[in-house]
Amino acid sequence: MTRAPRRRNYITSTLRPDERLHAIGVFHPGIFVWPAICALLILLIGGILPSYCVRAFGVPEPIAFVFSLVFYAMAIIPIAQVLSVWLSTETAITSARVVLKKGVIAREAHEISIGKIETFTLDQSIIGRLLGFGTVKIIGTGGHCIEIAGLTDPLAFRDVLQDVIASNTTA
Repeated sequence: MTRAPRRRNYITSTLRPDERLHAIGVFHPGIFVWPAICALLILLIGGILPSYCVRAFGVPEPIAFVFSLVFYAMAIIPIAQVLSVWLSTETAITSARVVLKKGVIAREAHEISIGKIETFTLDQSIIGRLLGFGTVKIIGTGGHCIEIAGLTDPLAFRDVLQDVIASNTTA
């Protein structure tokens, strides 16, 4: 999480003239841990299983080779999925709203006005506390919810949100 505004495409392009950018959420590299473990397991299976099938069941080597290529291609999927989310998601706190934008081609944008925020929660697992990432869930009046998972330093993000809410209620 950073307090200094960075150039972001969607968020900066939708700022109103009287609106200030207070914080931009940054996603933690830890969101790649589980997909990387899955990819390594798939690679391991793709490297061991075909050769085992050749020896144990007499599967022809060209078929086992194709089988291993399929596993190697499948190993890319979990990493590519998280990478696309990481590169295409923007989140920010402005003086007027909280914004979460997902997607490149198909865009999904969620916004809650600062004055309409009813409550927010912070979730951090043990690993998240050790590595410094977590999930912030912001619930607006009427039940609309923005959940920002894998956020670096969610406590600082929450603190900025509390400051902005406090400054809007006193103003």
